[in-house]
Amino acid sequence: MSDQEPEEIAVPIVWVGVDDLPVLAVNQMVIQHTARDEFILSFGALTPPVVLGDEEQRREQLKRMTFVSVKPVARLGFNRNRMQELIRILQENLANHDQTFELEGPE
Repeated sequence: MSDQEPEEIAVPIVWVGVDDLPVLAVNQMVIQHTARDEFILSFGALTPPVVLGDEEQRREQLKRMTFVSVKPVARLGFNRNRMQELIRILQENLANHDQTFELEGPE
């Protein structure tokens, strides 16, 4: 037996089937902290309700509504390290996007 460290073997990671998944639009997000090292990100889509009639009729319809539902699209769990990685990746991608399309921060 050798005293040397075993040689590392690199195995490539390939995303398979990602193009088969639908791209779902979301416009609502919630983050929950469920444990010391756990974040749950919930993504959903809110579709505004149909409200018809003149302005007074629309106002009355809206007053009678008790809520507008959000259709859940995905829930993802992250530990703290993965959450930090996600934040870094999102920031880098936003900066790359803005540089590519010559945007200067939030509108």
